[in-house]
Amino acid sequence: MKMNVLIIEDEAPAALWLKSLLKKIDPEISIIHQLQDVASSILWLSDNPAPDLIFMDIRLSDGISLEIFRHTSITCPIVFTTAYDIYWQEAFRLNGIDYILKPITEERLAACLNKFRQFKQLFFNDQINALLEHQMGIKSFKTRFIFRKGTELVVVEAIDIAYIYSKEKLTFLITKDGKKYMPGENLSDFELLLDPAVFYRLNRQVIASRTAIKTIYFLNKSKLSIALQPEFNDELIISSEKSGDFKTWLES
Repeated sequence: MKMNVLIIEDEAPAALWLKSLLKKIDPEISIIHQLQDVASSILWLSDNPAPDLIFMDIRLSDGISLEIFRHTSITCPIVFTTAYDIYWQEAFRLNGIDYILKPITEERLAACLNKFRQFKQLFFNDQINALLEHQMGIKSFKTRFIFRKGTELVVVEAIDIAYIYSKEKLTFLITKDGKKYMPGENLSDFELLLDPAVFYRLNRQVIASRTAIKTIYFLNKSKLSIALQPEFNDELIISSEKSGDFKTWLES
């Protein structure tokens, strides 16, 4: 895959090592430019088309590279390379797809490039789906989501989601194998993004997949009590006003 890469690194040996590893891993990578400080990076990024990927050191000769984002718009993914582990939270908020601690190894860099290619393919497929939806007037729903977990970004397929719930103003996503994530979207967002033929908003707190509904108990006044799999610890009640619609959805 042809890839245009920009390197922002003020240490010459580190830049040379990164270039040699990139070329060794993928000879088709084109290193279009190397920048060494915040000031020149702002100017270059403001005047040139975005590369496919940026490798960016955190501490440069004239300051912290995170300052670049306050002066110019960066739309491409970024791999942060640094000897410091204290900036990773801010880095992932600013287009970061990976955070590599120096010294960079060939194995670690190869895994990073593989992640980038996977994400690029996922984003490309989402763009195609959006184009088809626009041209044909067909409503499509998201088939995958990308979440941050610590210093990593993970891809979760919609088909693997068991349920999403909110608690104390936070949103949590539980997969069918019991893994938990904290997505950026809230329940109302998920209600629009997920296929309603597969997911149902049981109440104000929970959206569940059809396959996550383990047991349904009848209560008084036509209310329903739902047990989910994986287990949801809080009491989950469907109101009498909504129980009829829920049963219709189950049968559809």
